[in-house]
Amino acid sequence: MKCVSGATRILSFGFIAVFTMSVGALPGDFLRADANDDGQVDMSDAITILLGGPFSCLEAANANNKPAFASAAVDNSDAVYLLMVLFMNGLPPHTPFPGCGPQPTGLPSAGCVSSLCF
Repeated sequence: MKCVSGATRILSFGFIAVFTMSVGALPGDFLRADANDDGQVDMSDAITILLGGPFSCLEAANANNKPAFASAAVDNSDAVYLLMVLFMNGLPPHTPFPGCGPQPTGLPSAGCVSSLCF
């Protein structure tokens, strides 16, 4: 899935397209589970998490949405969660997903240095 401002895209897990969505991203927006910030959510994001980064947006790498203030907000459980989403029809990550967006209101955020979303 590409995260390009104003684009319409199809989210697919494996070979099944789930839905389409249009997004107009703003500064500070990110795509949850896009750990390597390439604008796509795929297996390379799980590998980036397992290798420990580097992460330009810590919130994006937090695929299973543990609180940002947790001692290990991004760890191997994020990679396992993402692989379950991609290959085993696991529950999708919390917003912002499947498109770019801000951290949901009321949740602490580690912030993003950069993102392809903006």
